Amino acid sequence: MKSWPLLLFLLSVLSACNSRTAENQKNIVGTWERVGVKAKSTSKGIIILPPFDASMSGMGFNRNGTFESKDGSFLSRKSNSFIWFSSNYKITSTDISFLDLKSKSWQSYPIKKLTPDLLILDYGDRSIYYKKFKAPEKPLLLFDTVILSRSGCYGACPILSLLVSRKGDVKFNGVDHTVKTGYYSSSVDPKIFAQIQHQFLLVNLNKLKDSYSFGADLETITVSFVKNGRICKSVSDNGYESPPPFRWAYLLLTLLPDKLSLTPANYPNYLKRYTNYQYSSFVKDQHAFDLLRSEHFLLMQYLGTGKTTSRSFKYSYQLSFGKGEPKIPTDGRFYRLQDPSSKRYVTIDIGFNFITTNIHREWRELTEYD
Repeated sequence: MKSWPLLLFLLSVLSACNSRTAENQKNIVGTWERVGVKAKSTSKGIIILPPFDASMSGMGFNRNGTFESKDGSFLSRKSNSFIWFSSNYKITSTDISFLDLKSKSWQSYPIKKLTPDLLILDYGDRSIYYKKFKAPEKPLLLFDTVILSRSGCYGACPILSLLVSRKGDVKFNGVDHTVKTGYYSSSVDPKIFAQIQHQFLLVNLNKLKDSYSFGADLETITVSFVKNGRICKSVSDNGYESPPPFRWAYLLLTLLPDKLSLTPANYPNYLKRYTNYQYSSFVKDQHAFDLLRSEHFLLMQYLGTGKTTSRSFKYSYQLSFGKGEPKIPTDGRFYRLQDPSSKRYVTIDIGFNFITTNIHREWRELTEYD
């Protein structure tokens, strides 16, 4: 009879554990965004903002026991759809375990706290804080075309530019550390574009700043969005300082060329010499407007598909590629370029005024480097 109290106690503990496990299984479902790291080296702790931590900046948990890391993805040719890096997870009343696909072993982390909106994991020497990610209630900025450029870094960061349209048209220029170097075209199923757009629409693009910078010589990624022929938003991210959901979206996009069948493409002869530049500026009087790399790549596409014309025009701007480099006279719609093979000048009509349509930032004063 003396064993009954102990048995009842054990049953109550087991019931509480089962109840807590069920609650954790319910609360964990959804997408989580890492918001900080608290080190254990001091009594107050040190807050380290992402991305300077090895933990995942975002995770998505499903009811079927699978999870996705928002830091990586690949394109499945079989299903013709994007699949995030995924594996399995298990959760109990006290721990969460992830299946390591390489070692086929489970890695467990103690749960310090889990509510419907907050997840704190114990990583040994630090605690990782996640909050439940909530997407905007409705899309605030739809787009027809997205353009991404990567600047490279002091390492093996890719240098590339990529354009993907709603119709499935793809233009890719690989400069260094890319699957291919050179200018290529390809196509994707419009469903792929819809998935790319969906990922970007999980972020309130209208509320993003135009520029994020860590202030160091790190990689800069620029993304531009086009709607009805107009650049409706451009974002520059230096050192991965933009909000994690935005980084998840452009990471998905930047991996696309690795999974496509790329066909060599050519710019017209009169344009080839200018496509070697990765940036450009419109210059007028003593002021300049610097195009982001993604905007520059978009302009090169317009010039490549523009029509030659004998129409004369009065230019008030010059498209500059830097001090000592050639300049292209333009009024925003017409551009006068020299064909290196014939030495003749060619006027290209892109069909609209790129400057008045797309210039939405302030001009700067010219410097000695212009």
